Amino acid sequence: MRVLRSMVLGCGLLLAGPALAQNQDSTKLIVGKWETSQKVGDKDIKVVVDFAKDGRTVVVTVRDVSLSGTYQVKEGGKVEVELNLKDRTSKGTYEVKATPDTLELKDSNGKVDKFNRVK
Repeated sequence: MRVLRSMVLGCGLLLAGPALAQNQDSTKLIVGKWETSQKVGDKDIKVVVDFAKDGRTVVVTVRDVSLSGTYQVKEGGKVEVELNLKDRTSKGTYEVKATPDTLELKDSNGKVDKFNRVK
């Protein structure tokens, strides 16, 4: 029985290993300042997202307006972001694809925003 339990636990850790590694990679890779430009009507609007090294604080700047909040990297390569608005908070969970130079955030509706690292 003890051997069987050890085998099951070992298999579980082997299967969880890649998910944990992906979570750690996402945590490290998203830290920093990212920018994108979005077309609204006939205007290009610059959006900058700054994920702080503390693993918690995020600032989103759209044009000249900055919104502060928090973020948390979740299992399965997702990040949860909560922004403080004037009279409420806005919360969203995004699938993350990150490289050292690019960041893609996919929302629950399937919309993907692509960012480049600010150097």
